[in-house]
Amino acid sequence: AGTTATRVVMKNRTHIWGKAIGVTHTQQAVRLHGIQSEFDYQMYKLAREVVRDFELLFHNSVIAAYTSGTGAGPNDTGTSRQMGGLRDIIDDTHNANTDYISEGTLATGASGYVVASTTAATDIAADIIDAHGVCWSRGGVNGVHMVLANRQAKVKLSEAFTPIAGNSIFRRQAGTMDERSISLSVDRIETEFGQLDVVLDQSVRLGEAIGFDPDYFELNFLREYEQIELGKQGPSKQGMVEGEATCTLLAPNTGFVVTGLAA
Repeated sequence: AGTTATRVVMKNRTHIWGKAIGVTHTQQAVRLHGIQSEFDYQMYKLAREVVRDFELLFHNSVIAAYTSGTGAGPNDTGTSRQMGGLRDIIDDTHNANTDYISEGTLATGASGYVVASTTAATDIAADIIDAHGVCWSRGGVNGVHMVLANRQAKVKLSEAFTPIAGNSIFRRQAGTMDERSISLSVDRIETEFGQLDVVLDQSVRLGEAIGFDPDYFELNFLREYEQIELGKQGPSKQGMVEGEATCTLLAPNTGFVVTGLAA
């Protein structure tokens, strides 16, 4: 029997994120229309903000270990522990992805693919197809089938994959019930390597498109969001909402980043 190769273990750090608020006794005493408790209302609003911020972190957080500073508290000049977001894991130019490996090293071609495109439609189309093909050849057998893009990149992708070369991007759905409607958006792209579903996402950086296989991407919650009552300070009620999570891309070679898609 042959000798088995040492397994490579991927890792990421957990990220603690939360916000705190204080509601005075005066705010609690005043009854506003439709609100029984100002504290409960503010905590509910805070929880929605924390969830929204976590979505941004899952995309864009850059991995970092905790470093101590002058001490605990608001004046601590140290670095908080941070997880690496989806883009940070895919981008093989960031420390060659070594921050995400706890044992061994990634084999050549096992990390994500990053390509700098231009605003020209022909270049964008070629670079998207090239990135899809590279990820397939690196072992992404299922094919990258989701592409997240912010507003600028989404428009550029639609322009790049206009069905008829040289025609305006304003096109009708001829022969269908919607033939009197004008379509501006390309939401699905078929390449030789599979299907790409293009999804508009506000959390992606402007001018970039991130492609990945959702089957290999996981959100991991160490601690679910929880409401925490803080110590009392004078005539007020203090509270915070906090959670701890990280994300995992089980096969970095299944992801790509295309930059340069700004308007």
